Amino acid sequence: MASLSIGIPKVDRILIDGGVPAGFTILVKGAPGAGMDLFAKQFTSGAETLESVLYISTDERLEDVIRVIKQYGWSTNLDILDIASSYFDRVLARELEISKLKRDGLTVSDLLRLIDASRSEEREETNFLRDVSYTISDMSPPFRVVVDSLDFFLENYSPSKVISAMRTIKAHTYYNKGLALITLTADMHDRKTENALDAIADIVIEMNLITVGTEYETRLIIRKVRNYPGKAAIMTYSITTEKGITPEVISRVA
Repeated sequence: MASLSIGIPKVDRILIDGGVPAGFTILVKGAPGAGMDLFAKQFTSGAETLESVLYISTDERLEDVIRVIKQYGWSTNLDILDIASSYFDRVLARELEISKLKRDGLTVSDLLRLIDASRSEEREETNFLRDVSYTISDMSPPFRVVVDSLDFFLENYSPSKVISAMRTIKAHTYYNKGLALITLTADMHDRKTENALDAIADIVIEMNLITVGTEYETRLIIRKVRNYPGKAAIMTYSITTEKGITPEVISRVA
């Protein structure tokens, strides 16, 4: 299969044969506010007609993801796994309820209700990392998948389990000629973990906010392209309401 679009034509042109080879896993990391979440949504716009698309959201509700995609005129023909809402319903809301009950004083009926809920949880353990790995492993080619973002999993599971899950996702993507994009906030997790994730990914893209005088400049750095070290590049970009992330000045890294 020929290279596939990353959803940003100017970035496609400086990668491999006008895009990203099928089977690649892309890690997009950077500073908060640099536009990683928008990059993840724009990535779905590059899907070809036969590609099935799965967007896994850990920070935004399904309706918010769809709203932004519609705003830019990108296709809404995709599936969304709304972990953000599931986490609230299955974990945070329950923790909040228990905190309130403890504050107000538990009644016998409240206590029995909590015991029943705990027994139910024992029968069906909440493991979002496992669920995501299984869901992606069930996808048939051609497909592209977005995990936005890995921060949620690194906050709730051990780094070794997250790294293992990413290896599973990468392997399924590689052997089935799919395409995967995963976002991560840079410098928020330990260096060993971030280096391991960099090594697993086929392409590593960084998005940064640089202070220039009294203003900010947004820079997109193609840090790694597997087997193509000459593809490394730095570009400034703008974010428009019509096209999303739009590179402007591009320079190769010597």
